Amino acid sequence: PASKRGGAGLATYSPAADAALLRLFPPNERPLIDQTIGVHSKSVVPRATRQTALDRFVAAALRAEAAAAGGDAIAIEPDAAWMNAHVKARRRAVTRAREAEARVHARSTSKLVYRSLSTAAFKTTTAADAGADVAAAVAAVAAF
Repeated sequence: PASKRGGAGLATYSPAADAALLRLFPPNERPLIDQTIGVHSKSVVPRATRQTALDRFVAAALRAEAAAAGGDAIAIEPDAAWMNAHVKARRRAVTRAREAEARVHARSTSKLVYRSLSTAAFKTTTAADAGADVAAAVAAVAAF
């Protein structure tokens, strides 16, 4: 089982739990920040920082998809069987996470701002209902 920490009824998963979940992706399907964007652009946010945020968004979106499919936000943790059986849900989660990360990156003027926005967006998504759209939650945070 994944380790959870958090208070007030919020389940926030550890980076190790997120990494274990991301290892369940089939080979060559794990979402990665495009190398050409990080190497050739004048982005002020390092690729490693962006990848960490994308990983958190993907893990949260996968858990939300699993909870929406299973109906119970606390009891559902996607496993290898779920990942293989729910290809469309997996792709939806990746798309939402990529869009969320792109929105945060577009609004960022520095690494510090990026980390702050991505943390706020992540907290918003974990506090939202299990079926909530990750991109919509990030858009709400980015609107301030």
